[in-house]
Amino acid sequence: MRRKILGALFAMTLSTAAYAAAAVPVPAAMPPGASIPAAVKGGPVKAMVALVGLVEGKAQVLVDGVEPWTEAKVGQRLTAGTQVKTEANAGMTIAFTDGTKLRIGPNATFKIEDVSMSKVGVYIGLGKLDFWVKKLKGRMFQMRNPVAVASVRGTGGTIDVQSPTQVSMMCFEGSLGVTDNFGRSQGVEAGQSLAANAATGASEPPAPIPAGVTAPVEPTVVLPELAAAGEAPATPEAAAPADEVTAEETATETVPGTETTTQTTNPAQETSVTPTTTSCIDCTYVSPSGPDVCCP
Repeated sequence: MRRKILGALFAMTLSTAAYAAAAVPVPAAMPPGASIPAAVKGGPVKAMVALVGLVEGKAQVLVDGVEPWTEAKVGQRLTAGTQVKTEANAGMTIAFTDGTKLRIGPNATFKIEDVSMSKVGVYIGLGKLDFWVKKLKGRMFQMRNPVAVASVRGTGGTIDVQSPTQVSMMCFEGSLGVTDNFGRSQGVEAGQSLAANAATGASEPPAPIPAGVTAPVEPTVVLPELAAAGEAPATPEAAAPADEVTAEETATETVPGTETTTQTTNPAQETSVTPTTTSCIDCTYVSPSGPDVCCP
């Protein structure tokens, strides 16, 4: 009797094990050469996209430069040619798929000129722009203003356009390569500031950032659209030769007096942000509350 009971228990154990094995599927082996999907492993950015990350107060956008102006909305995609304007006590943060962020201050005019994997270009016509630009190999990031153009990489800082003829720039992290409207280039390192105006160009050499001035705090932007946009197929672009130095690296590493860098100048007469109430104004006076544009 005892042997029969033990035999029955043993048979039940085998049956239970067989059922469990059948109920839990065994993952199939990954074929040789196959890779883990990007959605699982968090692959590299495949497309450069700019989105509205945060909005404070009243900020408006002119998508693709086509009327009418509309209220900026979080998650809205900003394509090349899109213009932005903010009112008093307002601001807007733009987030890119590579983690770069730009924060536009109050009473500002701004334009996105290029958005691609090879180049991002923006124009700040009036007001304050805080920036946190991430390093991305082969990508050039340029920020123009009425009197100079700054090429950046892996940089945090601020550009303050007080008027169409006066600009100040501060670098808190990384470095800037600045070229004024007279074609003079110089580097601005972390902890340095640089002033530029339409009459004399950029000051030389850069000065230390004034005591008591601290770096702006990088905003936190959480948008599901960023991840989705970054995984979208990118438009095919011509690949640069392996030994070619990118324009961004050239601008960043150029030291005045030792190298000559060919860069696109930034004519003071160029108008990049279209106002809504007037075609242009006299540059001798700029209203602090409107998106004024300097006459040629």
